Amino acid sequence: DNWFRFRVVVYPGETKTLCKGAYRGFRCRIAAKPLSAAYRERINSETNAAVAKQYDAVLQLAHGRTAVDKVLELCVRQGVAYVDLQFPPTEDSLVDRVHDGGDFISKAAWLRPCDLARPAAAGEPELFKEDVSPSDIGQGQLGD
Repeated sequence: DNWFRFRVVVYPGETKTLCKGAYRGFRCRIAAKPLSAAYRERINSETNAAVAKQYDAVLQLAHGRTAVDKVLELCVRQGVAYVDLQFPPTEDSLVDRVHDGGDFISKAAWLRPCDLARPAAAGEPELFKEDVSPSDIGQGQLGD
């Protein structure tokens, strides 16, 4: 029996080579498993730390300015990733814990579009590849 067995673990956003070389025919079996709580916690911790750093950089750059156009202009000029200071990337921007309850959003990580695109992807990341209509998007747990 001239079969080889390969195993690879690929996390979201990663691309890994399964095998290289010449081969004649193959069978493939894929087992998709949920991400472990430890992995999700590590990724959320890393992304939340990065977001907090970006938020602090914009806050310092803004020097008390609140006009979005002015803050955005300063960010572009200084090469700082823009963060909306009036709608910061925190759970509090999305959930009113007093009225909504629940902790579903604490399982989510705040990411920029470039964080979702594979690094090897050619060109600029695209949020939508084709035209978008309101019926394309379904309301989730966040509501209005």
